[in-house]
Amino acid sequence: SLDNSPDPHSEIIRIHFQSTCHTALDACREDPSCATSVEPVLMHCDLHRCNRNACMDALQSFYRASHEDLSLDVAFCLCKKTSNRHDVCMIAQEKLHPVCAQRPPDIINSQTSNGAMYHPPPACHIMAVSCKEDEECRGRLENYEQACAVDSVTKKCAGRASSCRSAMLGILGTPLRTSCACQGTEVQQLYKCMGWHRLLWLNPCVETALDNNIEPPSDSMPETLLYNGNGNINESGGIGGSGEQHLIYSLDDAECSELCSCGDTLTLTCHALCVPFNPCRTALAFYSHASPAYQAFRGRCLCYSGKFICMRPPPGEYSLPGGVFLMLGYSSTDEALLRPYTNLGVQDTIRGLQHYVNKHIENQERKSSMHLNFRKD
Repeated sequence: SLDNSPDPHSEIIRIHFQSTCHTALDACREDPSCATSVEPVLMHCDLHRCNRNACMDALQSFYRASHEDLSLDVAFCLCKKTSNRHDVCMIAQEKLHPVCAQRPPDIINSQTSNGAMYHPPPACHIMAVSCKEDEECRGRLENYEQACAVDSVTKKCAGRASSCRSAMLGILGTPLRTSCACQGTEVQQLYKCMGWHRLLWLNPCVETALDNNIEPPSDSMPETLLYNGNGNINESGGIGGSGEQHLIYSLDDAECSELCSCGDTLTLTCHALCVPFNPCRTALAFYSHASPAYQAFRGRCLCYSGKFICMRPPPGEYSLPGGVFLMLGYSSTDEALLRPYTNLGVQDTIRGLQHYVNKHIENQERKSSMHLNFRKD
């Protein structure tokens, strides 16, 4: 699902972040203390000769060592998506964030005559219960919850971003970072399992801590994509000519954006549009703004200003004929904020988006029709 569907006169600003995992690894190797700490990680965590217990011990020792700045760079390093298997950043990321330490023990230890036997990952809430039975693991988990959980009263992150980053370092390499899932979980335990999965693997507070730890390169220019309403998406820089409107998102203000337009007198006028951070409530739980969720028959969802935006509409609200359909969720809150200034709604984007989809996805050998189906959440 897509939130904030493109308006025919809107602009989305993106900032290119540098890939950092290879530079973080190089910086660590140049520091004597960090180089000594990371060497066991590289030795025991290699995917082809994985020693899970030794790998986890090495990771915990690395993050306990006295090079916190370098540890943070390693823990929160990023790589641009690429299909190049030999990308230096992706190779470094595999070494610094080894899958070996995240695999459940059964996946590594179970063997058959034909090779490795797959076992489903443990349920997330069962893994949390097991952690609480161990004194050291329980302490790390409690510290992580206090720093990185969503406060039930303020609906915001319980601790500062710096505290959450430090708490995150405390659980790396521990059983809490074992891959877990909620498939096959009994219905009465499903929400408990999903709550732990969200806390440990899809935590918006960790994402906030990560964002606050990233600095865009000083020599990079923001890339802007301007949807001009005629079915084309063009690269653009700055505000355009008279009559054009641009929706600008600031990385420093997650709650508000600005709708700016250039008038006939070439005077720039901007309006602040702020979305309330209202939580979403269900019969069994509530979710803070921007938190991922799951709803039966609707797939993955996102809580946005008090309403869920999901992969699919509620059952019974739509009936589709044969064909290929692209369902795009959008925020009715954003639409209501924009309409007084643009006199446009989400339905006004259908023609332009249909043209864009047909232009870029059309298969010359196998022609098929694709229809856009919008739903309001």
